Amino acid sequence: VTLTVTATTPWIVFAPINFNFTASEAGANPIAQTLDVWNLGTGTLSWSVADDGAWLSLSPASGSSTGEHDAVNLSVDITGLTAGVYNADITITDPGATNTPQTVPVTLTVTDAPPPPPPPPPPPPTIYYLETDLLGIGGQIPTSSTGEILGTIVITSEDGMVSFTLYQGTFARDTDGNRLVNFVLTIIENPPSAPENSYIIGPAYYLGDDGATFDPAIAFTWSYDPADIPEGVAEEDLVLAYYDEITGDWVVLDGTVDAENNVITALVGHFTTFAIIGLGGAVTPPPLPAIFSVTNLSVTPLEVQTSEMVTVTVSVTNSGGTEGSYSVILKINGVKEAEKSLTLAAGSSRDVSFDVTREDAGSYSVTVNALSHGFTVVAPEEPSTPSVEPPQVELPPADVSPLNWPLLGGIIGGLILILALLTFVLLRKRGIIMR
Repeated sequence: VTLTVTATTPWIVFAPINFNFTASEAGANPIAQTLDVWNLGTGTLSWSVADDGAWLSLSPASGSSTGEHDAVNLSVDITGLTAGVYNADITITDPGATNTPQTVPVTLTVTDAPPPPPPPPPPPPTIYYLETDLLGIGGQIPTSSTGEILGTIVITSEDGMVSFTLYQGTFARDTDGNRLVNFVLTIIENPPSAPENSYIIGPAYYLGDDGATFDPAIAFTWSYDPADIPEGVAEEDLVLAYYDEITGDWVVLDGTVDAENNVITALVGHFTTFAIIGLGGAVTPPPLPAIFSVTNLSVTPLEVQTSEMVTVTVSVTNSGGTEGSYSVILKINGVKEAEKSLTLAAGSSRDVSFDVTREDAGSYSVTVNALSHGFTVVAPEEPSTPSVEPPQVELPPADVSPLNWPLLGGIIGGLILILALLTFVLLRKRGIIMR
């Protein structure tokens, strides 16, 4: 048996039967959705829609259908809404429809706003390069914008006779005090003559850029061939010297001779013409350049509360032979915190101190030039309410004086005498006294 029901009036049909929207607090509005409304009965369905949610909007609000689907756009505005679940109802009506009204539930879920993204890391510092050319071998040494060498590097010439050690933290600058851009090593075919009764051993080299300086000085290692040493010159009499263009003299550098390995090592603070000289005459020895060292890093106290001061102290020593300037750089957790410059006479030392505070609890690393240490910051403890005890009151002892027995006896005797006299007077008045 088949039962067929035929509507003789408009019949409201819609899809979907409910809606769900999701958004983040203070974020973007959710994507709009569509409600389909149509007539499943006869005639024309003249429908209208309304909602009870202030955050919900419907468009269009009315229409008509003889069977075709009409679309109603649902849009949500979450402005001012905090995290939570919000409900509303859409009501579809047509007074002439058999099943009017119809209700469509709508749910909006607003979630907590996501945490803000972490700040981007600071950009890495710009790296510059010191271009080198040692007898045809090119290279690059990374430096900072101020000429600070960013890592300890050993570079060797193509013939293997000359090498340089540039220590991390050394400042390489030109004559104007700017970072050094390049330096070259070349062989001088016709070097200046050696001092009287002295000899140039092997080739002489020119190191440029002219006037380039290094602070502190760099280690210069020079190999020699014992076969080049003239008769009568001992290896221990070999020196490394530079040529002073102003005075026209060879000036001896303070260095050491390794006769076993046939090398001479000296500290070089500037670039010019260099040579190994076998001494036979007088060559003026200059004072050592300024040579700085940083020692005795101390951090006091090692643990503080937030906003309390930590003092970082180091000792800076100039072990060279001339006065010089030096920069002491303090870094906290790898980030430059402060810098102090000082000028030290030859052979002198000085303590340099920095005062540091931190607002956040945690462990902090301390780096001063090549030395490392650390300190800890802790949050302050909540103050406790002190107990109050009532004060103890001591009463003075009572002042008890001893009895004066003679006086007391006299008083009692006087009272007895007075009582006897009164009794005698009373009896006489009554005639009782017998003569």
